[in-house]
Amino acid sequence: MRKSLSLEFTDPQEYIENLDHVNFSYSLFSEEEVAMHYSRIHVVNDLVMTFSDHEESTGFFTNERRDQKYFGLRFIRSGQECHSFNYQSIFLDKDECLFFDLSGKGGYQRLSRVEGINLLFPYKMLAAKLPNMEDFCMKLNCRQGLGKIMFDYTFSIEEQLSGLSEDDRVLIIDNYLEVLCQWLIQSEDKFPNRHNTKVFAQIQDYISHHLSNETLNLSLVATEFNLSQRSIQKLFEEQGLTFSKYLTNERLRHAAQDLVNSHLTVTEIALKWAFCDTSYFCRKFKIKFGRTPSIYMKEYRSSLCGESIQRISCPLKK
Repeated sequence: MRKSLSLEFTDPQEYIENLDHVNFSYSLFSEEEVAMHYSRIHVVNDLVMTFSDHEESTGFFTNERRDQKYFGLRFIRSGQECHSFNYQSIFLDKDECLFFDLSGKGGYQRLSRVEGINLLFPYKMLAAKLPNMEDFCMKLNCRQGLGKIMFDYTFSIEEQLSGLSEDDRVLIIDNYLEVLCQWLIQSEDKFPNRHNTKVFAQIQDYISHHLSNETLNLSLVATEFNLSQRSIQKLFEEQGLTFSKYLTNERLRHAAQDLVNSHLTVTEIALKWAFCDTSYFCRKFKIKFGRTPSIYMKEYRSSLCGESIQRISCPLKK
């Protein structure tokens, strides 16, 4: 039996109370007084599409349908996020899309205010066309060509779904999925194979345990894994990254956490995460977070003193 519904929310509590239409559990932890500005949920048959406008936050997204695997696509129109699925961590910037296998729990960290869309659909919808897609998490090119068209098309459709009749929503989504599948099939040759995915996850784990080592570089990682530097670079390119950018982003992300949660000075934090030049650290930090480390630290420490952390748990269980 076909089903279709669209729900809109401006109050987080309403969002929480009405998400029992979807087969996922969602948790949100935010230090902001207003964690969520606006959201919409659309369900058409087995497909789930959500739009949200959130402040900086962390949380988890879990598939509660144990009898059915799901693919997921995450499109963000503004802001920056770091996602973790199946032991992989991927940085997502504005105008980018993440394609992932939502077999279990996925974690995320919104590094700024973010407008984004989640598109979740059953594995069976693509299994016959993309039979090897399991345990993966990767970025797709949405800044040119068909990827750009799909990105804009996704946001355009989502904005209009609430105003359509149930029959029209079903028709629009059916047509959208046909184009979406063609885009994913055309992108298949860019998907990392399972072996590469496993090696990349191992490299990420190694980097995470050696971030404070100022000698950590591409050559050291290549030697550790008995691979050429070019092979390491290709693994990162499959994820839409470069080794140096990934390493810097990870160090900056941990530094940002210390600015909020520790009593170290900016210089001490820079040195802790292998930034020998504090001025360089401050420049890179401002590029990534839009604020200098000192301002970032002042804003968050003052907010923590004045406000308790808001915790919103959003059960999306059917």
